[in-house]
Amino acid sequence: FESTGFPPAGWRITNPDNNITWARTAAASYSGLASAWMNNFNYPFNGEVDQLFLPNLDLSSSGSPSLTFQVAYQLQSDPGQSPNWSDTLAVEISTDCGATFSQVYYKYGTNLVTVTPVFSATEFSPSSTSQWRLETIDLTPYHTCSNAILKFRHITDYENSLFIDNVNISGLPTSVQEFAGSQFTLYPNPSSSGINIVSSEQSGKAILITVYKILGEVMLTYQPGPNEKTIH
Repeated sequence: FESTGFPPAGWRITNPDNNITWARTAAASYSGLASAWMNNFNYPFNGEVDQLFLPNLDLSSSGSPSLTFQVAYQLQSDPGQSPNWSDTLAVEISTDCGATFSQVYYKYGTNLVTVTPVFSATEFSPSSTSQWRLETIDLTPYHTCSNAILKFRHITDYENSLFIDNVNISGLPTSVQEFAGSQFTLYPNPSSSGINIVSSEQSGKAILITVYKILGEVMLTYQPGPNEKTIH
């Protein structure tokens, strides 16, 4: 959600009541400058459904795809009181071009909350990464689908602001989109296991290779020797 355009290219929103809906905010993020936000604190109605659709996805190139995202949420009212209100976040998937959807994630109330205390009468905005939680959804049952539709389904209920960030599909084969000119060759590409990197650089030049996980965490850092031309 770094681009100022929202929703991002290929994504779409449904907002049946033409009121508050999914939006980009630069007031909070797990990483980078912005996140996606539902302003429940100022939503005048409850029971309204707002949906954020990802671009259509080909999951058939992997046996074990998964969806990961960061979420941040706090209730506005005490969940121990009656009635106990809560906004709801669900993730649903369709394998028949949107005719039907199956629910793969569903949380509300204290199960959705990511901070302590679990409720506050003031408007919530996460102030540190510790107030976010990583959610991982196994999409292996849908790994044969070449045209999957995934969406975040949100239902408002008079409560507090909700944020999501770093939405990723993992488990798909690695593919190098951009490399440093002709200085390096990588094979096989794509790959779901090992790779080889061959350098055409002259010997004696220092090279540092860093491999990142999909969420930005460093998985491996390696500095080959001055005469090491192939890295496995």
